[in-house]
Amino acid sequence: MINPPAIIIKAYCFSKVFYMQVFNQARSWTASTESISNILTVVLSQLKGIHGVPVSVL
Repeated sequence: MINPPAIIIKAYCFSKVFYMQVFNQARSWTASTESISNILTVVLSQLKGIHGVPVSVL
């Protein structure tokens, strides 16, 4: 059996790191249209990667 609290803690830590990365990238880029599209591209690619995470964690 899997320990649900451990998964929740892992998911929480993962999302915290993920959002910190996005925030830091967004802050380091200038607020031009190109940067906004870059941020969206990064976020979308990261979100696609998240779908694979639960499988590998389990």
